[in-house]
Amino acid sequence: MAEQLINEFTVNRPIEEAWPLITDLERIAPCLPGAELQEVEGETYRGVVKVKLGAISTQFKGEAHFVEKDDENHRASIKGAGRDTGGRGNASADISAQAESLSPTSTRVVVSTELHITGKVAQFGRGIMGDVSSKLMAQFADNLNQMIDDGMDAAPAEPAPAAQGEQPEPPPEPRYPIEETPPEPAAPAEPETEQAPVQPARPSLPPLAESDEPFTDAVDELVPEPGDQELEFRDRLIRKIVTTVDGLERETLAERVRPLEPVPGSFRVSGKVDGDLYILSPANYERYDGLVNAVAEVDLSRAADVYRRYYPLFQQAWAELGYPDSYFNDRLVVVIDHLLATPDVADPVRLVRPHVLYQFENPVLEGLSSGQKLLIRMGPDNRATVKTLLRQFRAQITGMTDTAEEPPRTDTGG
Repeated sequence: MAEQLINEFTVNRPIEEAWPLITDLERIAPCLPGAELQEVEGETYRGVVKVKLGAISTQFKGEAHFVEKDDENHRASIKGAGRDTGGRGNASADISAQAESLSPTSTRVVVSTELHITGKVAQFGRGIMGDVSSKLMAQFADNLNQMIDDGMDAAPAEPAPAAQGEQPEPPPEPRYPIEETPPEPAAPAEPETEQAPVQPARPSLPPLAESDEPFTDAVDELVPEPGDQELEFRDRLIRKIVTTVDGLERETLAERVRPLEPVPGSFRVSGKVDGDLYILSPANYERYDGLVNAVAEVDLSRAADVYRRYYPLFQQAWAELGYPDSYFNDRLVVVIDHLLATPDVADPVRLVRPHVLYQFENPVLEGLSSGQKLLIRMGPDNRATVKTLLRQFRAQITGMTDTAEEPPRTDTGG
């Protein structure tokens, strides 16, 4: 569902004072009913927004960033995207705001939004988004002006109460349920003359905050012997695995949330060719050899057992990330399928360097997610190995082997 929304509101301050406040997302986010800003990283803002669409209440978790911010002409553009935490749909929005002076003491702001919603929430939101956005914008303006009048930052605005008698929707059932690995069957009873050995009880799971040491030990045992590169884990490991899995389908993935230390060396290119074009060097592929070879040695059946064993902690970390009404294993399978859909790009892979960082010349490749770009940077051999491992692990945690077909090989690496 795509919809164009236009709203406007008035700020009780001259434009010179109003504009810096309007574009201070961190300060004004609490003025929007149901909004909670959770993280700011550079120019990227992450959080959740709760909104009622017809008969259902939804919570979208996502991120937004400024595309344009013209302080001289009081114009700004923001791009945002999010996912319903209950797994009922996705939303993206291109938002533009234009401020103009109404009087020496007031400013009018016109907000244009191109909104795209998919999934179940689109069915409930069809035809009512205009009314919902108008009410939210009116309440936002009231809260903003109240904050200005009070001379203080806003307190978090609560979402509108549900209609009397309305029952909240129960969380959906998991699509790929995870069950803890059952204990080994008891050994047959020995004759009474010999005492049967007592099987040690499986220790209970530690709290999530204290899980690093036992979980890291369990993972270390999966690798037979350290190879060319030993896996170097970071702290808060389960939380970082969960955050990384969720981020692999996004445009960017912050280095600080990754569970492993970076691979050695720096990004390698084969020098400038054909004007302003560069070639992704095969030497860059070799940087990932040690990591991929180490993971390839892992017994995936045992790895799945460890994952099932610690799954309650993964689910807890997933809920803490902002998804209390959905299941981490469902998200993991979706991300695995997304990574398996990475195109198999043929060498040479052509790059451009418009600024400091290199980009793929081919806009289709440049538009891929952070996870798919990572697989391309690993090179064809490592990518094939990782895809094989992903398929096998997916089968272990779902009991299914019907993954998506191999994507066609792409002849151009541009």
